[in-house]
Amino acid sequence: SMPQLVGPPVYYYPDDWGPGQPESERPYSDFGRAHADRRRVVYVGANDGMLHAFDAGRRVDGAWTAGNGTELFAYVPSSSFRELPELTSPIYRHKYFVDATPRVGDAMIGDEWRTVLVSGLGRGGQGVFALDVTDVGSVSENNADATVLWEFTDKDDPDLGYTYTSPLIARMHNGRWAAIFGNGYNSREHDENQSAKGKGAIYIVDLETGTLLSKMLSNAGSAAVPNGINEPTAVDLDNDNIVDIIYAGDLL
Repeated sequence: SMPQLVGPPVYYYPDDWGPGQPESERPYSDFGRAHADRRRVVYVGANDGMLHAFDAGRRVDGAWTAGNGTELFAYVPSSSFRELPELTSPIYRHKYFVDATPRVGDAMIGDEWRTVLVSGLGRGGQGVFALDVTDVGSVSENNADATVLWEFTDKDDPDLGYTYTSPLIARMHNGRWAAIFGNGYNSREHDENQSAKGKGAIYIVDLETGTLLSKMLSNAGSAAVPNGINEPTAVDLDNDNIVDIIYAGDLL
């Protein structure tokens, strides 16, 4: 997929989001200073079934050093895991696995700021996943359950198709942070989780838990002629860093 370079926090959010808001108690500027020397990492999805994280350097004594390209970790989404034996087959024919471009952003998870990566699977599958990549140096087999926040697949909602989208990371009006993505394409493709109605859909999923907060269906689409929505765009109309409107185009 298209690689994404992530270093110290660079996204601007205000320190004061208003009375009673958790962001006011844990200023974003504190998070930025705490991770000012954070290692730079390149994230990329690949058709070996994995999302990879590679070392891209860090700041030492105020100067950035070149990374040595060492792989820091790799993550295999559960929907890709079952397909990995295909790669060892003597009669292997090309298959897609994890070739969607990830998106990385800072968000309030629980009661603290974290850096979160979200990604679809591209042609490789019908699913979206989220990882906590705040401190990549601490990621290991022993704490993988803390790094993997959630997966949302067509088992959770059969209207989800192949997820070419790079999900949006955004703060909603209810104060929760969310991943926003379209249902993708070919939701009626023959598998155990087919869409019954073939409608296009936009999902708003809780960024911390993966719980579906809202699902918006298009009017167009049917089982015979299924619809699909790829990548929505979220708009903040009044500059308060909260999403007001979501735009998206569909196949029909």
